[in-house]
Amino acid sequence: QAGGESEAAEEEKAGEAPLTTEDAAAAVFAAYRMDREQSRSEELALLQDVIEDKASSEDIRREAEQRRLDIAAAIEANAESLLDAKGFGETVVLRGTDQATVVCAIELDAVKAAQIAEIVSTACEVDFKNVVIVNR
Repeated sequence: QAGGESEAAEEEKAGEAPLTTEDAAAAVFAAYRMDREQSRSEELALLQDVIEDKASSEDIRREAEQRRLDIAAAIEANAESLLDAKGFGETVVLRGTDQATVVCAIELDAVKAAQIAEIVSTACEVDFKNVVIVNR
């Protein structure tokens, strides 16, 4: 046993594919996305605290609410761009507190609906089950 590892553990490692540059890059970008999402969540929570704080002036609360709306609009626009890039065409995404609604013009089957829900749940930071898709 080298370095305290069992033979089974050494054999398991021997069967693993080495980490590629592509894998490493994907991991770095995933970490950046997680950091961005955490920062955005913290900012939204802080803005909500300011909005609910009775000691905040009306102007400060109004500015915080506008910033919160701006963030939501950017998230919705990003989700719409992602859907367009994936070939889902023209869509409108409306993000609520705990859900997102997607209005789309294409005919949907279960696979397309699941793909749309996955993209929107990730982009809007809502649970997959809380994505509502409306076909117009």
